[in-house]
Amino acid sequence: MSRAAATAFAELWPSVDPDRALLAGQRFRADPEGYFRAFTRGELDFATMRTRRVEAAARFLGHDVPDGARDRFHAAYEPVFQRLLRAYDDAVPLLHRVTGAGLALGALTNSGRDYTAGKLAAAGLDRLLPVVVTRDTLGFGKPDPRVFEHACSELGTRPGETVYVGDEYDVDVLGALGAGVRAVWLARDEPDPALLADARARDVPVVSGLDELPARLGF
Repeated sequence: MSRAAATAFAELWPSVDPDRALLAGQRFRADPEGYFRAFTRGELDFATMRTRRVEAAARFLGHDVPDGARDRFHAAYEPVFQRLLRAYDDAVPLLHRVTGAGLALGALTNSGRDYTAGKLAAAGLDRLLPVVVTRDTLGFGKPDPRVFEHACSELGTRPGETVYVGDEYDVDVLGALGAGVRAVWLARDEPDPALLADARARDVPVVSGLDELPARLGF
């Protein structure tokens, strides 16, 4: 996301220093204004969310928003994003391991339906996830417990017998626990010490990679 956004910002504002554009791309990914969270809650549609994030980048870079900015951003961003998007090396083996063990498997994401379908296809995961619940399924997303409950109903499982693995502590871990779903925190980078302490206090397993899950969960 950061590199694709930096490419798009360089197209919108050609005079921007490349290092500054990359900083803006990283900021786009971090979304400090919380526009993606508002989209998740159903307060913004995707187009408005994307427009506001481009406008936030303009403010950060000190430029005006040009005409057609959102469409121009999309045209420059998407090819780079799709080209760079790939699954982690441990993703496909884990998905095969889960299905081979006879376990129900699905994905729950705060991204939109069509956008998720494109990302899964680009990453080669579209045929490996029989159930995909997105923000568009109910009109809102994580951490609302209702989306976790709905995902369980789509899997045909009860929340208490379902495990949710996610990398965002507040949205994924706390959201799953709030729905009565077992949670595993995927912390590929060094986790925040305070969040790590909270995870341990809640008896939430913490893994640095998906290859650790079979041993931790016993399948």
